[in-house]
Amino acid sequence: MASVCRSVTELSASPEPGCNEGVKSHTPCRGWNARWQWLQLNLPAWAISLWASSGQRRAPSGGCNANIMDCPVRRPCVSAYTSVVRLSPRSRRLKSRRPAAKPHVLYVSYNSAFDPLVESQVVSYLHGLHQQHGLEFRLITFEPTETLARVGRAGTEAMRVRLRTVGITWSWLPYHKRPSLPATLWDIVAGTLKLVREIRRRLPLFIHARSHVPAAMAMLAGRLTGVPFLFDFRGTFADAYVDFGHWSPLSIKYRVTKLVEPVLLQAAHQIVVLTERFRGMLASGDGMRPMDVGRVTVIPCCVAIQEYPAETAPEPAFIFCFAGSLGNYYLLNEMLDFVAAARCLDSGVRLLVLNRNEHELIRLEADKRGLLEICEIKAVEHHAIPAELARASAGLAFLRPTFSMQAASPVSYTHLRAHETGRNL
Repeated sequence: MASVCRSVTELSASPEPGCNEGVKSHTPCRGWNARWQWLQLNLPAWAISLWASSGQRRAPSGGCNANIMDCPVRRPCVSAYTSVVRLSPRSRRLKSRRPAAKPHVLYVSYNSAFDPLVESQVVSYLHGLHQQHGLEFRLITFEPTETLARVGRAGTEAMRVRLRTVGITWSWLPYHKRPSLPATLWDIVAGTLKLVREIRRRLPLFIHARSHVPAAMAMLAGRLTGVPFLFDFRGTFADAYVDFGHWSPLSIKYRVTKLVEPVLLQAAHQIVVLTERFRGMLASGDGMRPMDVGRVTVIPCCVAIQEYPAETAPEPAFIFCFAGSLGNYYLLNEMLDFVAAARCLDSGVRLLVLNRNEHELIRLEADKRGLLEICEIKAVEHHAIPAELARASAGLAFLRPTFSMQAASPVSYTHLRAHETGRNL
């Protein structure tokens, strides 16, 4: 992830060969004719960026002598794009009110900051980047009303203070759930306006958008301000919704998502995916539009290995462990059937489940198989997971064999591999 941060930072800081030297110069690329100069000085920023991004026109011969879409990122070079935006009267209103004291990144997630996934897959990453590279982060999340009611004002303030100690300034927007499509569109508009306001306050290096909805916000905000964005592609969630029966492949939501997805991929200046297999799928066009993967970096789900104990006293019983949320990805019934079969061979087998919100479902299915008495179900905080995993003899993670899973990196598998029990996974 650090390499991606560096590459996007360098991309936003250095001009492409043959282009003007960044935002300080008001002189267009050498060789551009007087008509282009007139367009730069008289058209609004959105018209210039739309003209440049269409890819239908070519720059006049000279410094930028190729199709404007032939830059390495398949977009106008970031320095020239930013120069055009800042030259227009509209962009002067969007200019940062004060420069950042330290380099910082705007990070947008459509999850709640109180979600365990955000703790392990967002906060841990940003904390590590802050420690190693001195980057500051402004984190924007979307909080459901019930979550805010559960934690209260004191919990919200405690989260804000805790994140500030690890280099993260946190703000949030309300999450809207129903009706599904209009609510999501409303959140995209609200998130875009929030990003533009944050950019006006302090100009970031770039926007890090985690998944599709934040990527749509980042793309729109980038069109208005010229700030590049990194698309943290967490999987083909539209295909996952179809695989798990939530959406129909003929539904409007699925079609809209699949139409917007390639637009986001082409608009992003850098892309992060979770698996090498999915990177190959992007290159070959397997199930989607093929694209150049030179901007794509593979970063699977990670954990902080130093938090896991090196040596632990073994438990007398053989304990299988599952850690994480079941959702639609994991095969609960098959995992319980496996434990039941193992118990037929060894009556001392036990099952440890580390899960927060699905206890009733797990108890119900375990009781059907006569496993309730050997099943221990616990809700633990993120920092307590390593100590609990240390009790296990082997880990369980049965995943659904679907198309969308080729782009997924299961968090529970990562936790298990971080501990030596991963050898028995």
